[in-house]
This record gives sequence, structure tokens and C-alpha cells, in this order.
Amino acid sequence: MRRHYHENVLTNLPFGVRFYTSDVKVSGYVPLHWHSSLELLCVYEGELTLHVDSREHHVGAGQFIVVSSGLLHDVANTPNRATVLQVPMKTMRFFEPHPERLQFHAEKRAPRKAYEAVLAESQRMARLIAGQPTGCLYDVGVAYLHILKLLTTYFCESEPLAPSANEAVKDVLSYIGEHYAEKLTVDELASVAGYNANYLSRLFHETTGKTLISYVYEVRLAHFYDALVQTDEPISRLMEEHGLKNQRIAREMFVKLYGERPLALRKKYRKA
Repeated sequence: MRRHYHENVLTNLPFGVRFYTSDVKVSGYVPLHWHSSLELLCVYEGELTLHVDSREHHVGAGQFIVVSSGLLHDVANTPNRATVLQVPMKTMRFFEPHPERLQFHAEKRAPRKAYEAVLAESQRMARLIAGQPTGCLYDVGVAYLHILKLLTTYFCESEPLAPSANEAVKDVLSYIGEHYAEKLTVDELASVAGYNANYLSRLFHETTGKTLISYVYEVRLAHFYDALVQTDEPISRLMEEHGLKNQRIAREMFVKLYGERPLALRKKYRKA
């Protein structure tokens, strides 16, 4: 089931991290969420577009981005091949006393060799895990630790800052995730956060770079997308089930978000 707010990272390697290769043939979108983990996304083909703490980042082939723990972010993608490394804060505490306060920035000025080494080590982890040579986990562990050392040495603020994502906004995201298919008003969402509607609208936009109404549509479209590619239900019925009452606007926003009309994307997904 898709989660749109807090994401619990389930580790898949014995040293307490999650690592996987993403090879995606169609465009996609994951709405705003956050997790208590450091997240490294390395792109080798295609492109990712992320909004992190209200700033937009384009990550193309041969680039990476690091998302610090607790920061709100979403991810839109073209067809791409990438690797994802997630390091929970409890794992980071073996190396850093207060890892949740560290702020990482891939665009920070750093030696080119360090940048290229992060990409190379991540790719090496993917090859080792795919090939499963004898003793590969030792080498995977070495590569992972090297990445962690590079990130904290060259791509981290020297004076740690607290994450800026507002807790009230996170409460609203959680509520939208649970009630996205229902009729939602700004007044109702403001009551959840305990603020008046105008203040919440301004706070949400300052924190995420999005309006409340546009974000609700994005969440509905993301759920609709999942159902679209996983079932054979009529498209109009799926839109109705996921709160997309104005189907003309929904189709226009779907094309803007995913690059194709729903039926064309469903056929492309099945073919891929």
C-alpha cells in the first residue's frame, strides 16, 4: 500500500541499511513524505525531480542527491535507472552522536573525485548484490561505509541544523493520506493543524512549495495511478473512487504529472 507521509524504512542488508536498484520503464510520482533516515539517490539513466523542503532539484544521469532525515520531499521520475541507499538514524548513531541534526547537500562545493566516488561506490554495491560473488557482503559493507564517510565529510553542513519541516504540516500530510478520496476543504485541514485557513495555506506553501489544493490532487492522482496500472477497472470509475470528481481537470493534471494520458500510460506499463 502506498504511503504519502511518514515512511518506515525496512532494511534489507545485515548492517542495518536498505539498498536497491530502481529500473523504471514509465514515468511516476511519489507525493510528499518524510522518513527518519538519510536517503541517497544516484541516477545513471533518466531524470528525477524532487521538491526537498520547498526547493526543486533536477537530478540527471551521472548525478546524485542526498535527502536528510525528517525533510519533506516528493519524487517525480521519467523512465530511469537509479540506486537508492537509505540509512536509518539508529544505524547512523554508530558513527554520529546526533545524526538527525545533520544536513546533507549534494550541490555543496566538494572535490569532484569525492562526487564521482559516491556514484561509483553505489554502482559497485548494485553490481555486487546482483552478481552475489563469494563474500560479496564484505565488499558491499566496505562500499557502503565509504559512501557514508564521503557524504559526512564532503556533503554535510559543518554546523548541524535542525530540519525545517513544520510538524503541523506533517500532521496535515498524514490526514490527507488517510482521507484523500473524501471531499477535503482548507478549513477542515486547518482544523486538523489547529490554525486558521489562511495561516495554514501560507505555512504549507512556504514549507512545501505547493498549495494545499494542488497537493491533494497529487495524492489522489498517485493513488489513481497505482490502481490504473494494477487493475483493469474502467478509468472513469477509478477516478471517481479516488476522489477525482472533475475528470477533465484530473486528466489534464495527470498528463502534466506523468507525461501521458491515463489509457496510454496503462498500455505502456503493461507492455513494459
